[in-house]
Amino acid sequence: LLVGAPQAEGLPRQAARRSGGIYACPITQQPGDCSRLTFDDHVDPKEESKENQWMGVTVRSQGPGGKVLACAHRYERRKFVGNSEEIRSPVGRCYVLGQALGLDQDDHSEGGGWHACSDRGESYALYGFCQQGTAAGFTRDYHYLYFGSPGAHYWRGATHLECHSSALVPHKLQEVGSAQRLGEQVGADAVVHVQHNSTFRFSVDVANNVARRGEPSVVAGAPRAAHMGAVLLLAVNYSHNSLVPEVMLRGEGLASAYGYAVCLADLNGDGWMDLLVGAPYFFDQSKKSVGGAVYVYLNDNDGGGERKKRVRLEGTAGSGFGLTIAAIGDVDLDGFQDVAVGAPFEESGRVYIYSGGPSGVITKPAQVWHASQPGFGYSLSGGLDVDGNLYPDLLVGSLSDQVVLFRSRTVITADVHLLTDGDIDMSVKNCENRQSTCVRVLACFSYWARPPTYSPAITLHYSLNAEEDRRQQGLSSRVHLTAIAGTETGTLLGVHVLSGNVSLGGQGDTRCFNTTLRVHDHVKDKLRPIPLHLHYEVQEARWEKSEAAMGELLPTLNASVANPLRTEVNFVKEGCGEDKVCQSELSFNFSFCSHVKNTDTLSLCASEGGRPLFLVGQHKGLALNVSLRNMGDDAHETHLLLALPSGLSYRGYRQIWGSSQDVQPLCLLSSNASVVDCELGNPLRRGHQVLLYLILSTEGVTKDMLELSSTLQLTTTSEQEGLEPVIAKVKVLLEMDIVIISTVRPSQAYFGGEIRGESVIWWEGAAGSLVEFNITVLNLGHSLEGLGGAYVDIHFPVEMSNGKWLLYLVALELSGAE
Repeated sequence: LLVGAPQAEGLPRQAARRSGGIYACPITQQPGDCSRLTFDDHVDPKEESKENQWMGVTVRSQGPGGKVLACAHRYERRKFVGNSEEIRSPVGRCYVLGQALGLDQDDHSEGGGWHACSDRGESYALYGFCQQGTAAGFTRDYHYLYFGSPGAHYWRGATHLECHSSALVPHKLQEVGSAQRLGEQVGADAVVHVQHNSTFRFSVDVANNVARRGEPSVVAGAPRAAHMGAVLLLAVNYSHNSLVPEVMLRGEGLASAYGYAVCLADLNGDGWMDLLVGAPYFFDQSKKSVGGAVYVYLNDNDGGGERKKRVRLEGTAGSGFGLTIAAIGDVDLDGFQDVAVGAPFEESGRVYIYSGGPSGVITKPAQVWHASQPGFGYSLSGGLDVDGNLYPDLLVGSLSDQVVLFRSRTVITADVHLLTDGDIDMSVKNCENRQSTCVRVLACFSYWARPPTYSPAITLHYSLNAEEDRRQQGLSSRVHLTAIAGTETGTLLGVHVLSGNVSLGGQGDTRCFNTTLRVHDHVKDKLRPIPLHLHYEVQEARWEKSEAAMGELLPTLNASVANPLRTEVNFVKEGCGEDKVCQSELSFNFSFCSHVKNTDTLSLCASEGGRPLFLVGQHKGLALNVSLRNMGDDAHETHLLLALPSGLSYRGYRQIWGSSQDVQPLCLLSSNASVVDCELGNPLRRGHQVLLYLILSTEGVTKDMLELSSTLQLTTTSEQEGLEPVIAKVKVLLEMDIVIISTVRPSQAYFGGEIRGESVIWWEGAAGSLVEFNITVLNLGHSLEGLGGAYVDIHFPVEMSNGKWLLYLVALELSGAE
């Protein structure tokens, strides 16, 4: 494992306190056995400075048997040292090391001569501030080295592509970036404008099959372009030894650093490289929780460079999601390339693993890794199998002087089957006691894996769960599990869970177990099937920790295979269609009836304007006459719900002659007395009908109620659309037959004489002649029965036009009703 340490202390002959370096770590479980590589260990202070050069800022390897690239992007070239005209140019520099992690003097490609910006002008307008090596690497065919130099030309940036294999083509430099208008030098048709401080080539990746089949393309990121960031796609022009700009992609968020990281990978397996671009400082004002993004551009199949499908993966606020992106190979050997995305500032750091698939990237992370090291995920390197299990592994860097190696487990695909011996027929009592209904359950396990030679013995732990969802909802289960005598069925945990282990000898080895599902008597819900869930996992094993070689990892289950495995045991449905789906056709009608006073007779209510009438006092109660019929498949668990309004209460129900003989409705009142629930059949079979009265009490009706409104809802567990609530309304009418008879004595009265005020009338005789009114109120209709009283307003002449009293009320006598 090769690890860059840009802040490492300087070597004795480097004349630097901190110069950076490279460490080599053997693949063991011992955390402290890394050793520093010795190279670049001298300095010419008149020509250069390695103080703070950040050696190891970029480290790339060709893999086993290949070479290593290590860069120090802050390496300085110096002139006129000690004079007032001293020039310091942070051009950057890279080393190529041999497979022995040293330098071979006979191999011209090895050494520190990879500094394309040296001696090409000290000004920042040219190459004086190149910072070559900020991005660098080997092309995938290993014939070329590529370098990103974001500080060239007023920090517009430059890209260098240099031949690494002299056996193929002459050692020449191909570059782009030396003109303000990229493309003018090479005569490109498309001219791309690049502003100062864009830092193009801050990130670089190179691959074939990006724009054209079999031809390389360079992708370069510019996180500061136009304050939002951009990515430039360049083609290699061999005839001009140059890189030609072709396509520019622009960021969409201010200061999002779009282009901070770029990565090419074939995510959908179509042979064309797809592009991923990191924007670690992206934010969305409408979604405060979002921070950082990775844009995935799916390359179309014509290779024309267009990217028609764009997906944006988003991180959490302040996470730096997208600061690093790495193509990590096919970590699960499913045939599609996978990628890793670092979010080093999400808590102590996170790494997200995204799987490729036929449609491109799968937006839900396959895995999310975290560790205690601050800055975990700041750098990523993958695609290499370090432990020999044919699955690529991933090395994750941090900002805490530690790296973490994640070894990919072998992925096994469990071939699991859960079978039953048929549907549930409640009429067949086939249990051992011949009093209940049982179903036999068989579960079988085997596995397969890539490569086929991987075939160790493994143990799977399983858990068979009956009606798990139903019990979680607080509903009672309709079944329970029982063990079969003489078989290995695991351990029963209660009556609904069976748990145990199965040992598989290798690929293709199959093991099974049996159990019995016992159905409870008097089950009401016979339409919904009985769900069974079979959970399984690889049984963890203990192994001794070794300080030397890595121990063998347990395999992991294929996450794309359903786990738990679900199967359903259906009830026998004789009254359903050939597809075993019950599609009922329930319909019902209703009408209001009144309970005639002093009789048990129910008669249709009178109507007014098409609305039924309830006459208070004349009728002693109400009833709903309900007629329901099913013309479709069996209607399971058919219920009619009646929501009672204020003023009405439930008294009972009465089945009417004409109902189907085998239908026995049952109506019950809810605990809060607000809903009547009538069970009308389970199932209510095709062609059957139900006729019944729902008898209601009107004792709660008051004189202020103008209308009584109830809600009727028909329900069934069979399939039927359009069962909407129906409102049943009845108008309340309070009719009173009241007669008022009045007499006065004397029938004529005279007034006259001297007009005197109230203050001098000190006894009744002084007021004048006595006038007596006799008023009789008769109710010739029905009694109000507690609905309230009747009121009579009496108006009589009190005063004259001059304000003096005409009649004085001297007495009020009542008789009869209080």
